[in-house]
Amino acid sequence: MGELVTKEWLKQMLEGSGRFGDHNVEICLLESKRALAKGENYMTIPIRCHVVVVVDREEHSLDLFIKILPAGPEHRALAESFKVFQTEALVYNELIPEITKNVESLGLSKECLPNFPRSVFCKGTGDDAVICMEDLGRLGYRLSNR
Repeated sequence: MGELVTKEWLKQMLEGSGRFGDHNVEICLLESKRALAKGENYMTIPIRCHVVVVVDREEHSLDLFIKILPAGPEHRALAESFKVFQTEALVYNELIPEITKNVESLGLSKECLPNFPRSVFCKGTGDDAVICMEDLGRLGYRLSNR
C-alpha cells in the first residue's frame, strides 16, 4: 500500500490534524496493508497502518485505520453520490465531539460513551478526502464477516 500511504502524505496529515499541536512530526516507521481483501469493500480503500513517529524527541506508536476514496473517476463519482464518506466524516468531526461534550456537561461518566475510534483526521469531500482514525483492532475489535 506504499503508493497510497506514504511517509510524506502521512506526515502532512498528522501535522495538519493538530494531534501534536504545531510541532514537527518525524515518521520513523510506516507499515501499511489492506484492511480487507480485494473485492470485500467497494466504496473505499481501507488501509491499516502501524506508525512510529517522533515529536519533540518523544516517540509515539500509532495504529491507524485509514479510508481513502477510489482514484478512478467513475468509481469515485459513484462513491461520492451516496454521500456515505461525507456522512462518516461528519460523524467523526461533529457528532462524536458533540456527544462527548454533552456527556461531560451532564457530569456523566465517560463509560456512558460507546468505544468510538478516536479520529485523527477526517475530510469527507474533495480530491484529498480521507478518514483516518485509531485502529480499534489493537483493542480486540474485528471487522465483521460479511
